Amino acid sequence: MGIAITAKSTANYADVLSKLFIYDVGTIFIVNEEGHLVGVTSRKDMLKLSRNADADTLPIALAMTRVPKCNLYS
Repeated sequence: MGIAITAKSTANYADVLSKLFIYDVGTIFIVNEEGHLVGVTSRKDMLKLSRNADADTLPIALAMTRVPKCNLYS
C-alpha cells in the first residue's frame, strides 16, 4: 500500500499534473489549507482541463470532483 498524494486546492494545473507523473499515480487528493479533503482529481480530469488554452495557470479546483458535504460520523 502506498501513501496518498495530496495537493492544496490553491495549486495550479501544472503543479498537480507534475505530481501525477512524478509519483506515477492516477488520482491526487485535494485538500484545503487546514489539510481537510475537499475533492479528488484524476488523469482524466486533468486531460479534460488541458483543452483550455490557459490550463497551466488555472486553479486545480476547476478540475476536481468535490467531496459531498455530509457528516459521515452521524
